Amino acid sequence: MIALISVLFALLVPPFVTTEIEFVTGDLPWAVAEKGYEAPPLEVRVSGSCPIGGVGYAVVSGVLPPGMQLSRLGYFSGAPLHTGEFAFTIRASDGCGWTGKQFKLVVTGAPVMTVTPMRISFECKAGETPRGQEVRISATWPRLAYRLIVSNAAWLTATPEHGTTPRQGSAMAYDIVHVRVDTTGLKPDRYNATITVSSWQALQPVQVDVALTVN
Repeated sequence: MIALISVLFALLVPPFVTTEIEFVTGDLPWAVAEKGYEAPPLEVRVSGSCPIGGVGYAVVSGVLPPGMQLSRLGYFSGAPLHTGEFAFTIRASDGCGWTGKQFKLVVTGAPVMTVTPMRISFECKAGETPRGQEVRISATWPRLAYRLIVSNAAWLTATPEHGTTPRQGSAMAYDIVHVRVDTTGLKPDRYNATITVSSWQALQPVQVDVALTVN
């Protein structure tokens, strides 16, 4: 009977398991005072499998900017009430292991974005592929993530090198977007399009006007 109970206990209760947790999230995106914070959720890398549950997050020291909260799933919400620099430590745990990391969140005024040049043009014969051009994206914030939207123009593509402005102290003052056109199927004519550059933190998006002349 004792042997049977031992077997049943071994089947029902998993052996002691540990996991190694490592934060993937690096620096937090800056926040704008009195504007909703829309940063991606926190991300960790877990080595091993824990039968108890998924990873949960909690602030264990320091304070978030007043007006903001962190959910157990690692999502920030709310809008910071005033500017400043706020340091805090977040613990990530899954019941079998845990890790902590200190973060600093800067709350300031909204960034201003700049594109150079604001107008570019291509010219070629039908069926040819003109040489690509570059647009430089800069902002008053470091590491500002941005996105590109190309207006209804299947012939135009815009590809960023990094998708963020350079970090503080970088030798580069801007990120580069490679702009290319494909004239396949286009008849001789003049075509126009726009590339919109936006960021959820910025006050307003900026645009690049693109003209294509097919001879």
